[in-house]
Amino acid sequence: MQKVSQAEIAKVVGVSRSTVAWALNPKRRLKLKKETRERIEEVARSMDYRPHRYAQIMRRGKSGIIGILRFPGYSDFRMEIELQTLERVRGAGYQPMLARVIDPELVLGPCEELLDAQVEGVIIDGPNPRHLPEVMKRFNDAHLPVVMLSSSQTPGGVHVRSDMRQGMHEITSHLVGLGHRWLTLLLLWSDVEHIVPDMWRMLDRLHGFCDGIREAGGSLLVRDEDKPRIFRSTTVDLQPGAGEVTGEIVLFESRAVQRDMHVDGWTAARERLQRQPLPDVLVCNNDDWAVGAMRACAQAGLQVPEQIAITGHDDIGIGAYLTPPLTTARHPVEENTKTAVRLLLEMIDGKELSTRDIAIPSRLVVRESCGALLDHRSR
Repeated sequence: MQKVSQAEIAKVVGVSRSTVAWALNPKRRLKLKKETRERIEEVARSMDYRPHRYAQIMRRGKSGIIGILRFPGYSDFRMEIELQTLERVRGAGYQPMLARVIDPELVLGPCEELLDAQVEGVIIDGPNPRHLPEVMKRFNDAHLPVVMLSSSQTPGGVHVRSDMRQGMHEITSHLVGLGHRWLTLLLLWSDVEHIVPDMWRMLDRLHGFCDGIREAGGSLLVRDEDKPRIFRSTTVDLQPGAGEVTGEIVLFESRAVQRDMHVDGWTAARERLQRQPLPDVLVCNNDDWAVGAMRACAQAGLQVPEQIAITGHDDIGIGAYLTPPLTTARHPVEENTKTAVRLLLEMIDGKELSTRDIAIPSRLVVRESCGALLDHRSR
């Protein structure tokens, strides 16, 4: 099938080819009269016009394409990032090219696809600390600007992420303000070498929890059990007196097949509930863990939030529909993706960025699972 040219569209509309080119260029079309632009777009659609990318590259030396390298991950949060990134790239007048990494061991294949398409820049979506260095080297060798979105921090690129420390701090402070006095943080941990560079996520959550406990004048308690692969301990504070705030930290290694986080949350909560005293709140690593923790509490005969409260982190879609609805911290996905695309465009234009690590505040989402509707004076 022969491609329709801009000259053919110009002949039908009765304008010059350059006017058609301006109307079909998202960066320039606002300079035309609205009626002219809309008429040209209507005719282009009716004639099934498609821009000739290789001709654009030859004419302008640029492809007009931005690559999105997407590592595996199918949570609601990750899917929302992908969809909004695609939308932002299109809205900026560029054609997005999504390259999915199916097998991380073969990550250079999708990288080559983007390079073959002569993309002008790349957004890396998703964590994979083991393979990011070789990916970054490949793009840096090609002199391509790179923005990492909710990914691991790697030299050579710009990192845009949610401020998980601030989000967990707000959750913890809110719980203390409700009157909870014993807060147990269930946190994913690992000693696996290739995971260590990506531990900033867990460290942010850990530091945010500690910030909230210290701000309340409380004590931190790190569990040390006869299960060295599950619990880690550095120091154990003296048991606080009645009425004081205690922040208990339980570091848990994943045992799930293919990292089923619901199973991890269920297992971590079930093991913690076997010990006394029971906490007022289970502060979970993320929303998936909170779903598993709710199941563990139900099996233990504990009502949420009347007998034990639960919070998550991430604000996945199902959280609002749980019984009770889940208190959590929402990632600013819209602002994250908008910022990532804006910074990449600035780099494409040759601008020097003043900072290469941007943390955007999360938002506390208060629902029933934290006990916000209960009278804590009777606890």
